[in-house]
Amino acid sequence: MAKVGLFYGSNTGNTEFVAEQVKEAFEKLRPGAIDIHNIGSSEPGALLKYEYMIVGVPTWNTGQMQDDWEAFLPKLAELDLTGKKVAMFGLGDQNGYGYNFLDALGMLAD
Repeated sequence: MAKVGLFYGSNTGNTEFVAEQVKEAFEKLRPGAIDIHNIGSSEPGALLKYEYMIVGVPTWNTGQMQDDWEAFLPKLAELDLTGKKVAMFGLGDQNGYGYNFLDALGMLAD
């Protein structure tokens, strides 16, 4: 079976922690199944290597995208991801910013 590329961005380490947890869960079922990448140090072409991807993005303040994803977004728009299967997870402050909770997921999906 094909490997899964897990791409995340994290300022505080929370999204990185969850990404590692996702990887560990997959590894219990199929060792070596996931390659994990910090989007801040990834080239756009890295996404094209995978048929299956998981992306993790936190939402900051009033609906702002995490810094590394915000910088990567224009490069992402140039890629042809037709046929790729993508799962997404997001983190944010539901209590403090409930109105904008997980807005970055929608921005990334668009």
